[in-house]
Amino acid sequence: MGVDEEITLLKSEIKRLGFDTEEGIKAVKFGVLVRDEAVSNAFEALVGTLRAAKKRRNVVS
Repeated sequence: MGVDEEITLLKSEIKRLGFDTEEGIKAVKFGVLVRDEAVSNAFEALVGTLRAAKKRRNVVS
């Protein structure tokens, strides 16, 4: 799986697990993301995928 595909999957997991903020964006706490079984099975290097998504401005911290 390529980086772009992993980022797309990460965004869908954030939408699934997240909540809407006052600014109208989806947010999820890191602990919720890490503890989710589907996320832990899907990503070998979750932190690396998060960093790549942040660098490409797909997610914000």
